[in-house]
Amino acid sequence: MNFEKLYKMQYELDKSINEKHNTSYQTTINKRLLAFEVELSEFANETRCFKYWSLKDPSIKEIQLEEYVDGIHFILSLGLAINFDINYDFNCLVKDNLTNQFIYVYELASIFNQTYNPLDYIKLFEAFLGLAKLSNFSYEDILNAYYSKNQINYQRQENNY
Repeated sequence: MNFEKLYKMQYELDKSINEKHNTSYQTTINKRLLAFEVELSEFANETRCFKYWSLKDPSIKEIQLEEYVDGIHFILSLGLAINFDINYDFNCLVKDNLTNQFIYVYELASIFNQTYNPLDYIKLFEAFLGLAKLSNFSYEDILNAYYSKNQINYQRQENNY
């Protein structure tokens, strides 16, 4: 999967935010990683995959996809922060179930936090894409949801969100 167009869109959004808030990738990379992990947690919460004590169904696909795409925004932003080659074709790294996949993504985020290495970034992104595969989100689902949320993010900046 190639996300070159989304990287370019994310760059423009990040540039707008950086200018408005007088920040940069260098001064906010840790905040971007934490934001990614928060969005990852919000997505996990909507899947309810770890809630062994509950009989409540997961949230509907659209809500889960919205949370997932929030994570896409931040993982793209992290790639831009490390000057990752945006013309890269990602694969999926998939574990045996959704709970183990979430744990794997957290582990890889922790490693990436220590290195900010492009190879660790690729593993993190590919594991994050594994969550989409296990959640039955198509590439088109991700792209369309990203486009929609990207517009909302611009509106939020205009309204001083």
